[in-house]
Amino acid sequence: MANPIDTANNGARIGPMSVLIVEDDDFLRAALEEALKRYRINIIGNASTSSEAMQIARKEKPNVVLLDVDLGGGPTGIDLAHGLRKLNSKIGLVFLTSYSDVRFAGIHEPDFPDNAAYIVKKNISNIELVIQAIHDVDRHSSKNRTPISTIDQRKSAAFTNLQIDLMHMIYMGMSNSQIAKTRKTTLKSTETAIARLAKKLEIPASSDTSQRVMIAKKYADMSKQ
Repeated sequence: MANPIDTANNGARIGPMSVLIVEDDDFLRAALEEALKRYRINIIGNASTSSEAMQIARKEKPNVVLLDVDLGGGPTGIDLAHGLRKLNSKIGLVFLTSYSDVRFAGIHEPDFPDNAAYIVKKNISNIELVIQAIHDVDRHSSKNRTPISTIDQRKSAAFTNLQIDLMHMIYMGMSNSQIAKTRKTTLKSTETAIARLAKKLEIPASSDTSQRVMIAKKYADMSKQ
């Protein structure tokens, strides 16, 4: 049952907060639900896919959704988040991901919903951090809300969005020609950008294959920090 809203009191919610968990890892989803219930967080449902989550959200109308950025094939957690905001513009969002920097998850600032928390999965064992994020994004909890972000970009702040995109495309095995086509630029411009990226990563000039392997390894290492 959805929580009632007091429209006469600046949209403040009456009654307990309700949370929906969306995570494609069955074990993590069950563990999160069990841990949050121990802290008396009202879990109104859980889902492993975007479509399932939307069905539950339409019916149960959660106040906050705890969702994974990467939901496997199909719509991403970001796609789902925007869909949820169309259902309820005030819904709170807490993203879970393995990436220490939101950009390594393929998300740039304009794509990221406002007033959303971003928690690196290695920190989920600190359940109090998750609970704090849930309360912080609960948009009906306070008239004066401050956006929360647990993103730590200190280790990768030196890289531009373009450079992270290049690293990702190389990591995915795309050739220079494919990258140039995707970016709608020339092959020469792409080769120059990759050479500058390699220099910033302190990768010595070598064969194209070796250099690309090292860039991909650097990307894998940084994205999981």
